[in-house]
Amino acid sequence: MTRSRTPLHVPLVIATLIACSKGEHAAAGDSVAAQSPAAAPGAAAAAPQGGPITQAEVRNYRLTLENVRAMHRAEMEWARTAKPAESGDDDGSDAGDIENDATTTSGANEMLRKMQQDPAVMDAIRKTGQDPRKVAIHTMVAAMSSMFAAANSSDLPPDIAPENVAFAKANMAELQRMQKEREALMDSVKAARGGR
Repeated sequence: MTRSRTPLHVPLVIATLIACSKGEHAAAGDSVAAQSPAAAPGAAAAAPQGGPITQAEVRNYRLTLENVRAMHRAEMEWARTAKPAESGDDDGSDAGDIENDATTTSGANEMLRKMQQDPAVMDAIRKTGQDPRKVAIHTMVAAMSSMFAAANSSDLPPDIAPENVAFAKANMAELQRMQKEREALMDSVKAARGGR
């Protein structure tokens, strides 16, 4: 199997999401339940709460405008209420934790692990009615599906559903608008905190 090289912006997105899990922006997540392919869009299927996120959970998760918009609203709230990272907390060393050859599933597991290490992030996620496991799945599925859509790639890893790439292609303008809105808010929050 040939592995696609990840475009340069994806490690940056993932590193930003990891930094969020440290409390810098608290936009670490995206929610929405893992769904079975037969489930109606937006209908959550039960996901195992213990143990690592599985490839099946990631592959069966479906992006919808409803769940993407709900996560966007939650991310905006997390960004407004997040505590700044402690000085020296983010030395950039985590940026390599989820690298080009990582799967979406391993990235979701790493993101969940990092979120679980920060009680403030876990509290912020739960206060918006989201589940950290679902946040990690949604975030990675949305990021990677968008990446493959932008690259117009049909050589998908086994944990990326073609339906999610098609969704990202069809909704790219809206996804980019929401991303820019989140980035602008995070930048303004960081500036208001003196760059932290």
